[in-house]
Amino acid sequence: MAESVDFVYPAFEYIEKRVTVLDMGVAFADNAEHTGIVLGQPVRHQIDRDYRQVVCALFKNTSLIDSAPGEVVLGNPLNSILWLKQRLEKYQRQLTEGMVVMTGSFLRQLPVSSGDHIRAEFSGLGVVDVNVVN
Repeated sequence: MAESVDFVYPAFEYIEKRVTVLDMGVAFADNAEHTGIVLGQPVRHQIDRDYRQVVCALFKNTSLIDSAPGEVVLGNPLNSILWLKQRLEKYQRQLTEGMVVMTGSFLRQLPVSSGDHIRAEFSGLGVVDVNVVN
């Protein structure tokens, strides 16, 4: 499966809670929190790169909020792609060339406000940052 990955991106998900979550299954089915993703520059995938050891450091307005290695995502972020591939096959669906797949978060959700600067640094992969505006 890893051979099918062309590029990886430093990225983070923009979450907006649209509804009160009483049932997680309904929330996931409704895509109730996902609003979008912010992608950094693409990095060519290297089959020998150990994504378990890639560390994400998250900053809010220059303050380090948290950091974690990739191994917190199902032991390896690539495992979440394999899980998705296998899950889709149960419904006669498949991942196709050119799809962007979020592998899962290294860190917890972070509340942000207008005026905040958010920066995520992924060791060996790059940086993604955004200025939050209304």
